[in-house]
Amino acid sequence: SIKPLGDVEILETSFNNGIIRCSFISRNTISTQSRASDSLYYVFLAQGPSSAGQILKHSRTPLITNEKVNISSYAAQGGSWSTPLIIKAHGALMLVAWMTTGSIGMVFARYLKSIKNPLLGKAIWFQIHFWMMLLTVATTITAFILAFIARKGWSSGAEAHAIIGCIVMILSIFQPLIAFFRPSPNNRGCG
Repeated sequence: SIKPLGDVEILETSFNNGIIRCSFISRNTISTQSRASDSLYYVFLAQGPSSAGQILKHSRTPLITNEKVNISSYAAQGGSWSTPLIIKAHGALMLVAWMTTGSIGMVFARYLKSIKNPLLGKAIWFQIHFWMMLLTVATTITAFILAFIARKGWSSGAEAHAIIGCIVMILSIFQPLIAFFRPSPNNRGCG
């Protein structure tokens, strides 16, 4: 059942582009004294920036308790900051790209050039390096796109992570382009 708000003046409510906004003034007396309560509530705690007294879009998904709690008690309650699955996929793909496939590709290019056995007309070390680096770029592109899908485009409040991510994306596109135009190791005209 919905309880009356008492002496509360609603100033503004809106729902625009997925942002819920509510401004109000409460003239109800607020007590810090403990009192018995038989009502249980879900605690919904949101945080985010504000500017000139205006609440801006929350930068994180709100913390919500897993079950209804007695807000008058002092007992610790658990909750969770739920990160959207698409952002988790973005992070996992970037981790795979840069900590696994990229590293394997670099190790083969640096330390295993002595393996000269051919595979499909090229040395095995080169084939492994080529495919690992190609997989790194493809995984990076996929993760990059997922981040933009999750944020529905470029975020106006983009911070260092987003900017560095764009720089990394541009550099990772240049890498295979530079490799494509690199002359063959047998070409003696470069030097």
